[in-house]
Amino acid sequence: MKKIMCALVVMFALSMVSGTGITLALDKKQGKTYPDVKTITKEELAQKLARNEPIQIVNVLSPDYYKLGIIKGSKKIPLDQLDGRIHELDKTQEVVTYCANYMCTASREAARDLAKKGFKVRAYEGGIEEWTKSGLPLETQGSSKK
Repeated sequence: MKKIMCALVVMFALSMVSGTGITLALDKKQGKTYPDVKTITKEELAQKLARNEPIQIVNVLSPDYYKLGIIKGSKKIPLDQLDGRIHELDKTQEVVTYCANYMCTASREAARDLAKKGFKVRAYEGGIEEWTKSGLPLETQGSSKK
């Protein structure tokens, strides 16, 4: 009975957190959780771009991954350079971080770090892999494509 009650309390707590728009992101490899990281879906991000909303999209992957494509209009600031290049971001505009895919944790780490520094930020966890598969606007080295 005690185990059932504990399970119910955990399920209730998780449902309360999910209702706040906060996603509990979990890195299964490292066992890290990011309870304070807000996320954005590809549909929400695509709508913001289509409406030309003032938004800063940040690709936090290293340059080795740029060949996968880059979401149109992204700033390229690898995670390991974020602290040194934070001045390139405007705190008055929303920031969306992204990396390779759902298994990649760089977007969540960047979003968490930026949020701690006072940025309004969300992580796009589907990353360039999901964006590309959906046929959404990309930039490649030196050109743009849809």
